[in-house]
Amino acid sequence: MMEDSFDPEAEQEAERMCLEAVMMDEYEELSAEQLSAHRTRRRLSLTILPYPSAHEANHVQAVLEATLEPTYPVLLPLVSLRNAPTASHKLSEAVLQEMGTRLAEVSSEHAGSVHLMALVEAAREFLIARNEPEPQPVSAHEQMIRRQRQASPPMEDEAASSVGASPLLPPAGRSASIDVVDGFKLDELEEELQINLQAQRRRKKKAKRRGRRSIEPATPGGEEEQRRESSEEEPAHATPPPTRGSAE
Repeated sequence: MMEDSFDPEAEQEAERMCLEAVMMDEYEELSAEQLSAHRTRRRLSLTILPYPSAHEANHVQAVLEATLEPTYPVLLPLVSLRNAPTASHKLSEAVLQEMGTRLAEVSSEHAGSVHLMALVEAAREFLIARNEPEPQPVSAHEQMIRRQRQASPPMEDEAASSVGASPLLPPAGRSASIDVVDGFKLDELEEELQINLQAQRRRKKKAKRRGRRSIEPATPGGEEEQRRESSEEEPAHATPPPTRGSAE
């Protein structure tokens, strides 16, 4: 009968040496509990970086702790996850649990063979997809502005439509100046307004003179002066405004 040559201890030792050579400072053996002469339970700490060769680009980091029973890899490793102390962006507990679920699937796929390196690669891929800087805190002022913008509907389109429909704006291709009002030219209207204004001023002067004469005693020659003032007065009616035909 051929003796079984599979030695879990030897398999573990070879994998630990490989991990230490590849991960270097990110590899640490926490403890080695001697259960018997040939049975040792080991605990390893593996710091997972999205980009091991570019530390400044790593916003998220995780620590994978694996407890290896003496019969590993026959018995699957016990894995726990936590944020690395040097991580600038801490993963939430929900994200860590999601990561643990993914690693459990990988471990089940590799049952019967050493697979800590496969767990490290799966954890690194998971972190790369979430390697983002810590969100900056939003000030109370910025929160207030955001709430106001959400509560207020945009007014730009309404303002543009109201301006475009404004009757005060001239149609395209026409001048904004007005030359004719109700069939009369502006220069004719201005001339007529000046004539009416002068006639109104004369009427006011006439009324003032009449008021003074009504309160002053009669004097010789008063009747002659009154006739002279009457001859200087303009007719009561001003020149009629021009008709529409004259504007044309």
